Amino acid sequence: PPRATHCISSAASDVYKRQEYDEPELLAQFKGEKFTNQFSVAKNYLYNYILKTLHIFRKDPKTELDTILHQVQILISKNLFEQAQKQLRKARHMAQRQERFHEMLYVLSTDRYLLFRRHQIKEFEAFIEQIQQDEQQNLARLTNLQEYEHIYDSLYRIMKSSLSARDSEGSNKIKKILANPLVANAEKAMSVRAQLQRFDILFDAYRMLDDWASCRNVLAQSIPVFETNADIRKEKSLSFIRSISNLGIIQFQLGDINGAIETVNQLKTVKCQTDEAANYVFEKYYQLKIALCQEVGDIPEGMRVISEFEKALVGLKGKLMKSYEYHIYFNIASFLIFAGSPNDALGWINRILNEPKTEIRTDILAMTRVINLIVHYNLGNRDYLEYDIKSAVRFLSNRERLFSFERIILKNLRSLANLAPDADVQIALERFRLDMQEVVKDPMERKGLAMFDIFNWIEAEKRGLPMYQVKSDSDAISKIKQ
Repeated sequence: PPRATHCISSAASDVYKRQEYDEPELLAQFKGEKFTNQFSVAKNYLYNYILKTLHIFRKDPKTELDTILHQVQILISKNLFEQAQKQLRKARHMAQRQERFHEMLYVLSTDRYLLFRRHQIKEFEAFIEQIQQDEQQNLARLTNLQEYEHIYDSLYRIMKSSLSARDSEGSNKIKKILANPLVANAEKAMSVRAQLQRFDILFDAYRMLDDWASCRNVLAQSIPVFETNADIRKEKSLSFIRSISNLGIIQFQLGDINGAIETVNQLKTVKCQTDEAANYVFEKYYQLKIALCQEVGDIPEGMRVISEFEKALVGLKGKLMKSYEYHIYFNIASFLIFAGSPNDALGWINRILNEPKTEIRTDILAMTRVINLIVHYNLGNRDYLEYDIKSAVRFLSNRERLFSFERIILKNLRSLANLAPDADVQIALERFRLDMQEVVKDPMERKGLAMFDIFNWIEAEKRGLPMYQVKSDSDAISKIKQ
């Protein structure tokens, strides 16, 4: 294997410049080399070598703690107990600061072992009770943290389908989680980690209930908690970044558009210590920025941002979280429909529909199927609509996403597609509008408007204008009335 490493590094540096892995071409490049006879062995060696190298160069508080604990074991194996105890004290302080409860239990167990091995009866009598108390305390904190993690697991099962409760069953499940004493009572959280996990539960639960005021209150309490522990804040940098982006989302939902724009611009300037954090900022920035451009009707800025995103995406292929990437695609498609560019929107819709479905949030995928039909209607593809509406109904029914909001849209799109050439489209569109008005009287169904403003689209069709122009006119009328 070392020979394989040398050959690859010296003979074909141009291979490293490739963006995609091409094994047949790679084998042809090294034809005749011995390592190609056992290529899977060479690949496995290189893979593990890269992991070891990344471990060495990626230093963080957790890896530093692991390194010290490894040093302790080396010293113990050489019977250097006094030196091992010094390193163990250092590890203990680090574990306490970082609230590493698993590691603290290991440190305490090793401390007990050293007392046994050194045969110091007085020290044993002096420290064993404290070790036992510390073990009980850390075990209690670990159990407490795990209880919060299990609660969040339950919430995530609901969130996996949608970020908004669309029926009473989902709403009741969330309210039950909020009523859990561990969630309802802040004093139940026994550590900074538990406090932050509780805030995550509260924020996501309130968000699914569309209780944005409570979400804002949760953020106001959680951000200062990050500031109480520098080690945990550094480790949970993604959560800290998410808090900033969530603030922008809440401002958006509460109508504070200027505040949201200011927050999203600040998000882009966040300094990141890892590629993972930088990618997360990238995902959150474009997800919210494009939505804001649509909300304020800034078409030129939105087009510029989309172009900027598409160029940057080339260098980030395979590095972004798929769920966030698809959400950005959805926002772009929605914006382009809003901007009167359905043909451009279709390209982004197809990116979503052509990807493996396991990576896509169910509500995003469901609404993508709906706006895909709207785009084909705008493009005049009537033959396509008749077949794909049936397909969309089956798809949504199988995933339990055929709510009244989606069902009435599909029903009226079918009616519009099947209109006779001499039929009055205005009458059909007005019937569509009245049907939707009835549907959104249900607060749960009204949540569908957050993903796509069907009333704006209907009015645009009635007036023969792009959606952004209709919204601009409506906003101007509202200002005059005020």
